[in-house]
Amino acid sequence: MNTSVIRAGIVALALAVLAGCASRQYQATTVVAVQESACQQTFRQWQAMVEAGNHFDAQTWSPPGFPYLRVNRLLASFQVARLDSAQRQEWLKRAQQLALTAWQYEAESLGGTAEQRLPALQRCARLAAETLMEQEDAWAQLQQAMQIPDDYNNVGRALGAYPLVAPVVRWRAGVVMGELMDEFGHDQPEAPLAIYLPRAGTTELDRFVVRSAQARSELGIPVFTPAEREALVARYAPAWVVETASKDDIPGRPGRSANGALDFRPEPVVFSQMVFTRFQGDVLPQLVYTLWFPRRPAESRFDIVAGELDGLVWRVTLGADGQPLIYDSIHPCGCYHTWVLAPGGLRPKGEPGFWEEPLWIAGIAPEADGGVVLHVSAGSHYLMNVTADVPETKLVPQRYGLEPYNNLRGPSRAGQRLFDESGMIPGTERSERFFLWPTGVPSPGAMRQWGSHATAFVGTRHFDDAWLLQEYFRKAE
Repeated sequence: MNTSVIRAGIVALALAVLAGCASRQYQATTVVAVQESACQQTFRQWQAMVEAGNHFDAQTWSPPGFPYLRVNRLLASFQVARLDSAQRQEWLKRAQQLALTAWQYEAESLGGTAEQRLPALQRCARLAAETLMEQEDAWAQLQQAMQIPDDYNNVGRALGAYPLVAPVVRWRAGVVMGELMDEFGHDQPEAPLAIYLPRAGTTELDRFVVRSAQARSELGIPVFTPAEREALVARYAPAWVVETASKDDIPGRPGRSANGALDFRPEPVVFSQMVFTRFQGDVLPQLVYTLWFPRRPAESRFDIVAGELDGLVWRVTLGADGQPLIYDSIHPCGCYHTWVLAPGGLRPKGEPGFWEEPLWIAGIAPEADGGVVLHVSAGSHYLMNVTADVPETKLVPQRYGLEPYNNLRGPSRAGQRLFDESGMIPGTERSERFFLWPTGVPSPGAMRQWGSHATAFVGTRHFDDAWLLQEYFRKAE
């Protein structure tokens, strides 16, 4: 066969696979509830400016036809057509705030005079929301438009013979994750340890327990002031015990330089956020902590999981009483999703079906008055243990700072944006993508932005799925 024909076939296959990825970028369609022609033009011009370069902020979904709204998977979990007037008002306010936040980071990325367009966008969004409140039929359209596409490539799965590949991948995942589960709690570090403790802060836990149990919005979402959020995040911030074999195990701040190259600056910093999930009729707060490393070094010449940037994401789900219900962790690629049960908290309902990836449960965390201690391996940065106390050592612990995760969304201190318009971090690709693309996960192993973490190679599962706990867990008996 002619080599040019082969190359053309490869290119066509690649384009087909890429085309199967659902884009979160702005989509041209009929605009709903925007009556002023000037506002329609305002939204069109903004979208054109953003799409002209790598400026789209992919952390939230822009519902087609509703350019003045953004949603995350929590907001998308509500049946908006069934909400009452007060609930719709709150839902719109939250969706508009997400849109404004995304516009702000897009404006920072655009630079120049882009920020001067924000007041007009905000005004038009307010007018559109007022109109939307009066158009009952539009809410049915919104219900459909706001459904966030999953982070899987169905074309890739079709071309990659997914039904044949999935059982093999499931078996291999069982080997890798099974070994990690067996080693959990039995780690024997060979390299020196570095201990990172959160900076001391003042918290008023009793008040937070009361507020988290009683203060709810119209949508049932817990209500916290900014100061309360900050104190609650500080309360459950973990300590990190990191096996440190090389500079690749020293945490820091990821960024991108003016020439587009990744730029990592060693610094004791953890990026945190409060998000929400749903469980048995309640909306529950989740505290998320992300620690970054410069890279995952290769252990051999053909290490397919090595590459630039690595990290660990730790999540604490709090119950209505303000106490931990369950813990879980991933790497920023969405890989290695590990659950750690909380004493008296949630328990798995049972094993998922054959066409789903199992739940990888490492064990039960100890009782802890606040944040637990996370033990992290050198190189691979696996979560190896969760304890209540740091190990006895003569080393002086370092204090790390907590910063909002949103600090990663705009241009970094090094110059350019870390994430691209699809929510990926270019330059962090792994060789495993050449083997795992039939699973439908785009660029397996590459680091991702919050909201873009597919966590299973078999089936579909998302780290920020608002119904994740509801589907797989129950309250302890």
